[in-house]
Amino acid sequence: MVGPYENEDGSPRYGQRLDPEELAAYRHTHGLDAGIPTSSSLPDGGQGLPPGGEVNPYRYDPQAVPPARHGLRPVGPRTAAVPPWRSPRPRHRWRLLVVGLVTMVVLPVVLLVSSALLLTGGEGGSGVALSASGGVYLGASRQLAIYSPGLGEDTSRCAVTDPAGAPVSVTPLEGMGGSLSTIGTFTTGVEGEYRLSCPQGTDGVVVGPRAYTERFGIIAVLVVAALGCGLLGLGLTVGGLVRAVRRR
Repeated sequence: MVGPYENEDGSPRYGQRLDPEELAAYRHTHGLDAGIPTSSSLPDGGQGLPPGGEVNPYRYDPQAVPPARHGLRPVGPRTAAVPPWRSPRPRHRWRLLVVGLVTMVVLPVVLLVSSALLLTGGEGGSGVALSASGGVYLGASRQLAIYSPGLGEDTSRCAVTDPAGAPVSVTPLEGMGGSLSTIGTFTTGVEGEYRLSCPQGTDGVVVGPRAYTERFGIIAVLVVAALGCGLLGLGLTVGGLVRAVRRR
């Protein structure tokens, strides 16, 4: 009976059958026996192998770690394959967006608040608009300025009296040129109601923290820096949004 891999004459249907001598000569001619290591050629002396035993190079070793290929990490007891189309750290895609928001919002606010504190010397509170009576309640030991509702009006000629009715010295604000140099400043002694009188009247006159005009140079630098941070942060925020959408 003819087998499925033999011809009718008994010859092999695929390839050519070789006897052991011919097979050994064929392997020796093509160098097939030179690549099989033995226990004597191994660095550790072929531990676990009998003397003279050969190592099968095609044997599967469960402890062997395959090299990383095509963006995948070796798979083992403590590792997991990471697809090449996914970032190993997806949270990094939001880093540029966070930096942009901080640069656009937080830094300008900090710079502007710092410039306001420099301008007023850290004095809290806002200005108080006076009525025609000129009365205003003020705290103790405060350096204040008298601001006119119109430009060019001299408030250094305004008279101020403390709660006891004693006059308070009013001096022009130094370090400013033009009509702004006519702003009057005074320092309160005790807490209570102070009363002001000006030649042009007190209706609309504002009493507020003194402006330290000698710091205008530093304040201008801070304002320009806040504007620059806002523009830079806007660019970083847009770039962060585009980057986050592309990596999703």
